Amino acid sequence: MCIRDSSVAAPTAAASAPAPPSITPAGAWTTGLTHTVGAGASRLLVFVSCSEKTSDSDLTLVTYGGQTLTQAVEVAYLAGNTTRCEIWYLNEAGIQAASGTTFVVTWGSGTPSGVGYAARTFVEVDQSAPILDTASATQASGFTITTPAFNVAKDGIAVTGAGHGSGGSYNNGAWGAGWTEGTDQSPSGWTVGTANTTSPYGAAGTDIATATHTVSTNRQAMVAVSLTPLVPTYSISGTVFEDVNYGGGAGRSLAASSGVARSGAKVELYDAAGAFADSTTTDGSGQYSFSVTDGVYTVRVVNATTTSSRTGYISALRSVQTFRTDASSGTAAAVTNKIGGEIPHEVDAPTNTTNATLAALNAVVGQEVQSPSPVTVSGADVPGVDFGFNFSTIVNTNNA
Repeated sequence: MCIRDSSVAAPTAAASAPAPPSITPAGAWTTGLTHTVGAGASRLLVFVSCSEKTSDSDLTLVTYGGQTLTQAVEVAYLAGNTTRCEIWYLNEAGIQAASGTTFVVTWGSGTPSGVGYAARTFVEVDQSAPILDTASATQASGFTITTPAFNVAKDGIAVTGAGHGSGGSYNNGAWGAGWTEGTDQSPSGWTVGTANTTSPYGAAGTDIATATHTVSTNRQAMVAVSLTPLVPTYSISGTVFEDVNYGGGAGRSLAASSGVARSGAKVELYDAAGAFADSTTTDGSGQYSFSVTDGVYTVRVVNATTTSSRTGYISALRSVQTFRTDASSGTAAAVTNKIGGEIPHEVDAPTNTTNATLAALNAVVGQEVQSPSPVTVSGADVPGVDFGFNFSTIVNTNNA
């Protein structure tokens, strides 16, 4: 028989979370159809095209080193001669697969009489959804063109391109506060310019792109994209072990008990609302790991899936929790007074095969999630979220 004691190890203060990465340029803007991508991780290659033609012709395909780019936004002023601008992009996987540094473009209705290209590489961009928002604008005349507002992300950056039907210039001061000119080209008596925000955004919100040309009396087209910053991922990890010689009293850690790691144990992950998020099984070293973003989680071991290393063990035998941790501070701290789990006189909830919530599992009469460990992830991995079990423990739940 064992009686719960009240010893809970004090958690070690978690280190301050590092700032998440911000999107930054990798190398300078380049013009034309060659570009050497900058170095870095989670890169995005942004390609801007603005063109002038007597009738409209859009880009139907852009490749870089043989890899196909994705169009983000396009717009054209179609009265009389056409001024058109487009933005395309290529993610890290495409950059790595590229076999050269040359763009190849395909026009739907013939190459425009005037066209300007520009490109720049950015790093720390989310790869699954790199474009947060887009905007575009056209106008028949006027010095200044401005897009509608578009959404921006904290630590993100925005990119714009503009074309004007006359020669002249978009000079550096023409792009509005917080923007820096990238290129300014005047091929064949018309103008194309690019810019990006000077610094990553300090907060989520909206922005506009604006550009002022030196000539007022001609058509303009403008496109803009805001880039999504990379959301860093971290790991929650630990070991499921058997405390073979546990003899009662306070639970013991893996090290203190010289515990035996157990493979094949089912470990489940729940989010802050208690919704099922993921599951895994422990490897041959009794270890498990989840990849997560910042947030509050619960890690749970299904007691019935733990096995014993002792001779004579059969699958009908059930383990009793002797040790878990509390990582709600961001650092795993030993919990040694939860012998038998949360409510020892109830059975542990079975493996969650229906993506049920923690609340739903606990709502079943006579059943409880016995081994839940709270975990807070804030800018760092959380290791050591361990669980210990014994197969010869009886828990007395009577009043002392």
